[in-house]
Amino acid sequence: MKNILSIRAFCFMNKTLTLLSLCILSGCVNRQAQEQAKKTEAIVNDSHVPVVIQVLQPTNIQDTVKIHGELAAENDTTLVAKVPGKINKIFVKEGDYVKKDSLILTLDDSDYKSRVEIVKSQVEGAKTAKVQAELNAVNGPENTSSALANAKSQLVQARAQYEKITKGPREEEKNQLKSALDAATKALEAAQNSFNRSKNLYKEGAISKQNLEQAEAKYLDVKRMYDSANETWNMVQSGARNEDVEAVKQQLRMAEEGLKIANNTKSMDELFELQLNAANANYTAATNNLKLAQSALDDTRIRAPFSGIISMQPASIGTMINPGMPITRVTNLEKVYFDADVPLEIAKQLRVGMKAMIQLSAKNTAPLSGSISAINLRSDKGLRLNSVRISVEPESANNKPQLYPGDTGEATITLSNVENVLIAPKNSVIQEGLKYYVMLEKDGKAIKKEVTLGSEQDNRVQIIGVSAADHLIVEGNTFVSDGSMVKIEKKLTN
Repeated sequence: MKNILSIRAFCFMNKTLTLLSLCILSGCVNRQAQEQAKKTEAIVNDSHVPVVIQVLQPTNIQDTVKIHGELAAENDTTLVAKVPGKINKIFVKEGDYVKKDSLILTLDDSDYKSRVEIVKSQVEGAKTAKVQAELNAVNGPENTSSALANAKSQLVQARAQYEKITKGPREEEKNQLKSALDAATKALEAAQNSFNRSKNLYKEGAISKQNLEQAEAKYLDVKRMYDSANETWNMVQSGARNEDVEAVKQQLRMAEEGLKIANNTKSMDELFELQLNAANANYTAATNNLKLAQSALDDTRIRAPFSGIISMQPASIGTMINPGMPITRVTNLEKVYFDADVPLEIAKQLRVGMKAMIQLSAKNTAPLSGSISAINLRSDKGLRLNSVRISVEPESANNKPQLYPGDTGEATITLSNVENVLIAPKNSVIQEGLKYYVMLEKDGKAIKKEVTLGSEQDNRVQIIGVSAADHLIVEGNTFVSDGSMVKIEKKLTN
């Protein structure tokens, strides 16, 4: 058809030259050439332009838009190393299906196991120190209070002895000495109880032998104070000799000095609390270090974070891995999406729930079906792109086992279904400036008609401004003008 139209156009422009050629040819005796010359002359003399028409009939089309993007999976993770080490075992290969927590590969863990054992011993040491600090926090203030009371009692006794030696005891002094003896007796009982408690803890392994010896030494000190108070009381009852006077003076000096020491010791009771806080902090730090060491050991075993397929070949045995280095990739294709970035003008036309057909670029397979599940209208004034997510129907994805995140393709989204409209091939529409025209055939003439364009589908477009049953010129429309004589060579339907 196009060749005939080209001949017609050529003949119109070169009619004179063609007639001259025919005259020359008429002198030949070839009858077939003469017949062809007559036909050519008929074509030249015929002013009707041959055209192909389409009889317009109402039909239904889908208003669609195409977007480009790539597949994505809801669960798609590249596993990276958390600790350094050399790969010593691999249990999977690319394409294998793995369940959640399945072992994928392991790193050499000898150094990490040694670290765990070292930190465990540190925890045990910190625990023992903590128990001792707790014991000291209880017994320490009690012991210093007892020591202070004994020192005061001893001073009272020493003064009473001295008064008795020099002046003889008074009844009031006797009472004080008796009270001091009673206080020393109670202090001795308290020291005995503390010593017994320490012996029991030592048997249980809660304190060291050194701690037991310290508790025993404190008990013996209190007992000596008791013995001194008892001796003083006995001296008050029986009187003293000259050498006894010197001994009492010495005891008085020692008692005064002992009271100073006891007061100073009592003022340091807060150290027991500080030591307990330090022991608790050391124990907490040790247990935290153990957790870190155990976590590092666990990280030498790389496991699947969820069920899926191994979508990247793991690194090979012997490879030295550093933290952050990719090891392999696990992908779950139960939920597959098609993600695309589109201009704002297109994004505004889309709605959640609209149906879509996805044709992957590198897959010679039937399209995937899905629907829009999310539209993110961003205020990015630079690129002015907006993200669109299409959820692929599970049945559609399950029939395509070779799908991988990152596969690119084109999605055709149905914006609306348009019914009872007149459509025309896009190449039958003529644009002049901002207006659109089509050429119609009526009674053997071409009629130029202005139209408005509507919905598009593939290479067809809705035209508004014409009527059903009109003869739309679809071929030859560029060789005619308004009012040209035309001849229908072929008639088409929708």
